[in-house]
Amino acid sequence: MLSLAASAALMVFLAVRSRRNPLFLAGAAAFIALGRAAFVDIVPDQVLLSPMSIKTSDLVFAMLALGWLYARRSRPTPCVGIRARWAWLAGLLAVFLALEFALTFSGLPGFHPMTFLPTRDWVFIPLGYLMTLDILRRFSARETAEYVGVLCLLSTLLMVLYIASALNVPAYPYPKFLTTSYGGVTIIRDFTTFPIWSGLAWGYYLSRPEKTGWVLAALAVLAAGSLLTYTRSLILIAVGVAVLAALLHVAHRDLRARALVVWGPVLLLALGVVIAGPALMPAQFGYLESRFGMMQYSGTSISDRNISIRMQRFESARQAAALVDPVFGAGLVDASPDDAGREHSSYDSDWIRILYRTGWAGVVVFLAPLVLGIWWGAREFLTQPAGGPTHRLLLMGVLAASYALATRFTGMVYFWWPALSLFALAVVAYASGFQTDVEAESEHGQTGSEHEVVSPS
Repeated sequence: MLSLAASAALMVFLAVRSRRNPLFLAGAAAFIALGRAAFVDIVPDQVLLSPMSIKTSDLVFAMLALGWLYARRSRPTPCVGIRARWAWLAGLLAVFLALEFALTFSGLPGFHPMTFLPTRDWVFIPLGYLMTLDILRRFSARETAEYVGVLCLLSTLLMVLYIASALNVPAYPYPKFLTTSYGGVTIIRDFTTFPIWSGLAWGYYLSRPEKTGWVLAALAVLAAGSLLTYTRSLILIAVGVAVLAALLHVAHRDLRARALVVWGPVLLLALGVVIAGPALMPAQFGYLESRFGMMQYSGTSISDRNISIRMQRFESARQAAALVDPVFGAGLVDASPDDAGREHSSYDSDWIRILYRTGWAGVVVFLAPLVLGIWWGAREFLTQPAGGPTHRLLLMGVLAASYALATRFTGMVYFWWPALSLFALAVVAYASGFQTDVEAESEHGQTGSEHEVVSPS
């Protein structure tokens, strides 16, 4: 009942906002994907138990498809032309998946359409990316910035609830993912209620030109939430993304003076954690210290039990895939009826699944959109004049995509919400479609029928 009420309230909110900005309803899937963090009780299932089962990823994809149709109806003419290379990234994934399907079919003893239903999440990835791209390009820079800003604001507010839950305040009525005890205090690590767009929000506030009190407070909330996951990689990656933001400011000829404005708040946050952490939350801080203390430097490498387990699982997946095909992996569908590949479908890392199913070729192909997108986006950011909504969106997209690329080697990226897995990349592609911020500003206030397509260079 709570989930239905939360879903209804969220849709009413988006419908009201869409009266002025239709992108809120067209992009409703991104809000729904907040899931349990927003009291919408849909948790992505990792393994399909029955080919006919309706998965949460199906629901999000259906929501995205409906939003895409709504966007095309409300805004029939695009605001901006997207460079063809961004569509080529989806084409690369689609062609590779077609090849994998062909290889899988050739290795099966017989063909039945139901056999391929469990593989639909793979197809959602390029299709969802293209639909998101087509939705965004139909709206002005200010409309898109407003939509992304509200999504990031909601994620930040929900992070407050996550922090309360991590401190053992009953904020959510769901079973906790992991509960332990340290120093006589209950330690909660509940990843199912961690806002999925926290990385997007982190990039959004780091990209803000003015670090007002509200922006600093938002960064502090996001940093505190990341710390209370007690996840070492997530904390280090958040710091790394902040460093990247400062470096991009230094490299941009018009923004070098603002680099300290970006890095300064992060240094203050780190100093606050070191000073206030032991005093305010000694047990939680001690547990976090113990987590980092598990990492020991030996010779030329860092030894850690979790790292060793991950490496063993990667190696196990590689060996299992090589038994079928050393380059293209074990295929998207197992020929055996007991689905022997389930052990390589892990919440720990989607790259284990990609390596097993599609081999080293798949790892390269699925890395390509993120790596190339970050490179192209950073180059666009450095060559565009500073200021304006698209320039900020471009930086935010690059930072969010970098956050996703780094975290998902230790967690999820493609199969958590496959239709939205490349959302940050779509934002980068959209923002790079505007040649200058003058063109972006000229689109603001026009109706869909009046929009003029900006030709891609």
